Amino acid sequence: MPTTTNGPVSLYYEVFGSEGDPVLLLVNGLGSQCINFKVELCEKFVSRGFRVVRFDNRDVGLSSHLKGGPKYTVDDMAADGFAVLDAVGAAGAHIAGWSMGGMIVQAMALQHPERILSMTSVMSAPGPMTGERDPDVAAAFMAPPATTRDEAAERHLAGLRAWGSPACYDVDRITADAHAAYDRCWDPEGRGRQMMAVGTSPSREAALGSLKVPTLVLHGDADRTIDPACGRIAAEQWLRTDNLVASGRQDAPLSLAPSRVEERPGALSTEVAHFTDPRGCEVGQRWTIHGMDHVWPGGPQEPRGPSAAEASWAFLSRMRLSQTAVPCGEVKSAVATKHRPRKCRKRRYRRRHPRRCRR
Repeated sequence: MPTTTNGPVSLYYEVFGSEGDPVLLLVNGLGSQCINFKVELCEKFVSRGFRVVRFDNRDVGLSSHLKGGPKYTVDDMAADGFAVLDAVGAAGAHIAGWSMGGMIVQAMALQHPERILSMTSVMSAPGPMTGERDPDVAAAFMAPPATTRDEAAERHLAGLRAWGSPACYDVDRITADAHAAYDRCWDPEGRGRQMMAVGTSPSREAALGSLKVPTLVLHGDADRTIDPACGRIAAEQWLRTDNLVASGRQDAPLSLAPSRVEERPGALSTEVAHFTDPRGCEVGQRWTIHGMDHVWPGGPQEPRGPSAAEASWAFLSRMRLSQTAVPCGEVKSAVATKHRPRKCRKRRYRRRHPRRCRR
């Protein structure tokens, strides 16, 4: 069982794909285990040329469960993410998180931006949520913890009934997912400790204004768990940076106005805002998915929506391009090249493993 540590915390992780490919770290939401990023999803990213890493956050799954303390914050969970990257030998990586996982990847990008090739934040927020949730959402969110396998499935069904997609409410699939999580490791108190970490963590809103990382933000405008305004705030604060992502120069901040906005039709139509630097290089996108609640778009919970996976790997693939002051697309990423295996310095190894050593 592959594990690594961050201080006293043991972290379980799994890797898909080949050494030498750009690493994509997937980070889960509140109480969610790494198996919620299905093997099929991970393998799709692998087929697009990424080395995918999924892991259990502290207090869920097969990672450490911190009963009795110590207390921790989202920043501590971000440090866990870097411990996993260290364990797989990734000095730089693309990072993507949903819900609480989006908060964690934001904190990671702020802690060590030099190690982040790009950041994807899905249905997340730049800090503790304010305001009141709808009564049915609040009731499902704060329901007493389940004590049996069937109760766990009932709680999961109730939650997705409140904030999921009514058109994709597949009882058999949702029940099977809940049973798999319960059988693997069930610790509702761990979820409560994660909730405490989110609630006691400082806001990242102001700090995002100094972020220098290519960023993709996706959010549904019908999200009743995390207000859609949180996604807009995260994107706008990132745009306020005065360190241009693509050029590395000190210059004027990126414009809060997108360079281009397109409406993409579909069962759930989507507004895609594109943001570019002064050279015309695209350095960020904000997707607003009309009618989508707190679910992963394009997945089994909401297959009608645009695929977050498709959006991510299209964006991430472009972010392999250089972040130096040259026209977009003319050179490969200096970061990605620098972190090829050391063995690639030997000609014989390069001939035998061209994919691992490609620039």
